[in-house]
Amino acid sequence: MTVSWRPDAHFVITRFGIGVTDEPWYDHRLELLRAVPYASLAAQTSQQFHWLVIVDTAMPAAARRRLDALLAVHPNFHVVPVDPTAQRRMTLGTLDWLWDAALDHVLAEELIGDVGEYVVTSIIDDDDAWHVTVVETVNRLLFGQFVARLAHADRISPTFGGLLVSHGNGAAMTFPDGLQWNVVDDRHGARRYPWHSMTGFVVSRCSSGVAATSARHDMVGQFATIPAFRIAELTSPHPMWLYVRHPDAMSVQLTDDDYGAPVHASTASLHRALVAQFGIDLDGVERYRTRWTARDPGPGSNVLAPHRRLDAQYRITAHNRLLDALDRRIPHAAGAQRDALRRRRANAVAAREVAVRSLRGAPAD
Repeated sequence: MTVSWRPDAHFVITRFGIGVTDEPWYDHRLELLRAVPYASLAAQTSQQFHWLVIVDTAMPAAARRRLDALLAVHPNFHVVPVDPTAQRRMTLGTLDWLWDAALDHVLAEELIGDVGEYVVTSIIDDDDAWHVTVVETVNRLLFGQFVARLAHADRISPTFGGLLVSHGNGAAMTFPDGLQWNVVDDRHGARRYPWHSMTGFVVSRCSSGVAATSARHDMVGQFATIPAFRIAELTSPHPMWLYVRHPDAMSVQLTDDDYGAPVHASTASLHRALVAQFGIDLDGVERYRTRWTARDPGPGSNVLAPHRRLDAQYRITAHNRLLDALDRRIPHAAGAQRDALRRRRANAVAAREVAVRSLRGAPAD
């Protein structure tokens, strides 16, 4: 198998509002999306990437129109709708169901030429940012150096590093050093995350099924040891990412322990650096602050609500598999057995509906 790649086959994946149907949530979170990741990716010194913003098919229509209009300005920015209630496989500890949805879009839109090509995958959350040189640096290292070496190895030997070139090669790299910024109290500090959603990058054959979504957060580096990928932890003279904290995030009040380093009140020079180094739209951040209104669903809700939605997705997916299995079996059953299977199916439908309501934010009965 030959080694090939497209220079823009770097796919940046962002989840945005999966399971959320609340219009007011989108009113302020679209401002944060616009001001932080959107502004940062639009400011990248290399636009050789595709940003895949994965949204819920049940996203409110008005919010979806706003998002579509925002991303339409950039031909390499894409909205990818997915129905989280229609999944048939989710694996604990991974986000591979996101890559499945993204890959369907990549293939349908012909963003790669062949399913065996090498691609770079990465994750940026809907409230974080990269240094403006990240895409240029990552593509140069993973495409320009690593994959180029594979192309040479493919010509001279069927193996490279002891593994078959065809599918056994890939690499994972991380920029561990960045900044954390609380947009509410405007405090910041250095942060070191050897592997986190926005700090890790994976290059692999598209057909290998391995991507930055193959493990959650700080486990990407450990996962990369399973297929024996090369792993690199890189240093930089400046922070390569910005981890943003805000009222919707799991932690708002930041202490020295949260950072692992002292925290500081932000200054005008820090604000200038946020714009110059990360592309942040400070006016947009201020609009977010203005639009954000505190809702109080209950103690600890900011921490638990996302996890409850994810738990609901797992339960829905399991019920989908069960219903598929019962639908295959019922036509071949008869008598008491068929009646029992139908009752079991009715119970599964009811349980699935409870999980769907939980995912969409409706109170459980």
